[in-house]
Amino acid sequence: MNGLERKSPSDDELDLIAKVPSESDRRSGKRKHRVLRDDSESEEPVPPPRNKPLSKRSKTGAEPESQVGDLLSFPRNPLILTGGKSDRSTTSAGFQRHESFWFFDGSLFIQLGGVRFKLHRSRLNGTSIFLQKVFGIRDGFYEKTSLNISLKSGDSANVSVKVEEVDGFDLYILDGVGVNLEDFVVLMNLMENSFEYCDSDVSVFMLASAIRAATTLQCPTIRSWAIITIERIWNLHTFLEPLPNPSEVLNLARTHGMHETVITRALYELLRAENFDAEVLKLRLPTRRERLDSAKEQLYYEWISIAADPQPSTVRCPFGQRCTSHSPSEVQKTHMDLVHMSSLLERHLSDPIGGLEYLISLEDRWSAAGYCPRCVHLRTRLWADKKDEIIKEMKESNNWLLN
Repeated sequence: MNGLERKSPSDDELDLIAKVPSESDRRSGKRKHRVLRDDSESEEPVPPPRNKPLSKRSKTGAEPESQVGDLLSFPRNPLILTGGKSDRSTTSAGFQRHESFWFFDGSLFIQLGGVRFKLHRSRLNGTSIFLQKVFGIRDGFYEKTSLNISLKSGDSANVSVKVEEVDGFDLYILDGVGVNLEDFVVLMNLMENSFEYCDSDVSVFMLASAIRAATTLQCPTIRSWAIITIERIWNLHTFLEPLPNPSEVLNLARTHGMHETVITRALYELLRAENFDAEVLKLRLPTRRERLDSAKEQLYYEWISIAADPQPSTVRCPFGQRCTSHSPSEVQKTHMDLVHMSSLLERHLSDPIGGLEYLISLEDRWSAAGYCPRCVHLRTRLWADKKDEIIKEMKESNNWLLN
């Protein structure tokens, strides 16, 4: 996420701010259609009045002069402000109130996908750097009832926010910003009810929505929390239970710069998924299906090889104790009972890491079958080494599989 960089305004930016209407224009109520660009060659600039009287917008707590000053500290982006009569037939008509996010003491409206929210500017201003920029620009042109604000979003895309005045409040229309309605609602839930999600189980889809919306609207705290949560869950430590929706995590991890371990885990979950074909169809990444098929087949044969070996050590008990490892027939019988005759073999086809973890977890059963403690430790250590070897191979295959 790009941070805010304080720097002195350029001559072009000073020219832009200087085009704020004069005191006499504002009092006369003139509202001329005007397009302001940082390369504009319009009339001679008129400096802003030293002491602006309070407007209706000042009652909400905004401080126009300080926020126009903040505008100068934002990274320089192409900026277009269009004043004039609004066209509500194409902007704000046909909306419905959001059931949850309509606060009667709210200080502004936000509309997205035909749904209107009444929210608190102070909360949005303190959470979203993008909206903070928009509000600051709007405060510099407070006398206009309608304008378009063009700037860069957190995705580094040039986007547009339409602003209208409705019932004495500003209405910000975010349809052109790049956030969909579902993601925005998730972001509002996290913004208003953050403590409820700190220790609860959060779905992959909710985390994905939070990351997408928080990236575009530049909400660093929420974005960091969502990424850390995904990286904590999608780790390389335990594989006994499959994780759902690996394609969603892969799409997210590659486009939002997550840690390599998340990509490795998501790829493995994709390859071992029972609905492998359906998950592959959900991928929005450049990948070759034949490579994924080849990797899945390699995992299959890897597990068959592991499951077929009744004794990971090629020698009998090296510690001179009497144990099952001294009897090839007992070794074979124990292996058949615990691996082949159970559901373990079929359950972990294309899942050698999960199968190895399960074999390691059977320490008590290997001991009950007559293996001495040292032999049990030796077997589990050999299986753990094999697990690490497969994970290393998966990491090395990430770029090959996803390109």
